Amino acid sequence: MSIINNYNVIIKRIALKYDISILDLYSKFKEQINENDSVPYTTSELRRLRGLRAVILYYVFGWSWNRIGKKYKLQLLCDHIHLNERGGSLMENMVKKFLSA
Repeated sequence: MSIINNYNVIIKRIALKYDISILDLYSKFKEQINENDSVPYTTSELRRLRGLRAVILYYVFGWSWNRIGKKYKLQLLCDHIHLNERGGSLMENMVKKFLSA
């Protein structure tokens, strides 16, 4: 988590320097996730297949992205990288609010 926080500090500094608005999706995620008992993401070859498995479960077997995320104990993602429906809805609402301000 400290890696993400460090990157976010850099992103916020750059946005401030260039007067760019940012939508802090990570902070919204932290508000939504009370507990995280998922297995931490690693970049092993086996773990890289998780995205492919998610695609197969969704398109072949008709699972929702939320259900796929739940299989891996993820609340807002389906494979440690891509948003599921809940995560997508959270981002969609942030963008709508930003655009209507």
